[in-house]
Amino acid sequence: MTVQGVCESLPPFTVTLDDIAVFPGTNVIYLAIGQGYSEFLSAHSSLCHGVLNNREAFPYHPHVTLAQGLEPEYVEASADLARHRWREYSGPRSFLVNDLVFVQNTDSDDWLDLNQLQLSSVAAVSALPVR
Repeated sequence: MTVQGVCESLPPFTVTLDDIAVFPGTNVIYLAIGQGYSEFLSAHSSLCHGVLNNREAFPYHPHVTLAQGLEPEYVEASADLARHRWREYSGPRSFLVNDLVFVQNTDSDDWLDLNQLQLSSVAAVSALPVR
């Protein structure tokens, strides 16, 4: 199956942002994914076959990166500040994922958008319970 075929087979899903955490070893500060985590894992698993299979440096862990590349002595204070600000935030903490953007990290640590594919509205309708 192609990347487009996989995306067309996936229904849109809701993602809820949870707590602030830090990846050990890399000191990346991130927002954890609550609802939607298993959908990301399923999409990743569906996409990692054949020519798209790639040995990744780290296990796949859906998240929203808040900070990376900090000097080690600033990581904990930065994470604490992010936690404080997240507790104060009163806006939306969830959003609908209805498309996937495929990106590539470059040697200069920039991110290039390679393609954006819509998830299937047909798959979303077929996933609704029948009454």
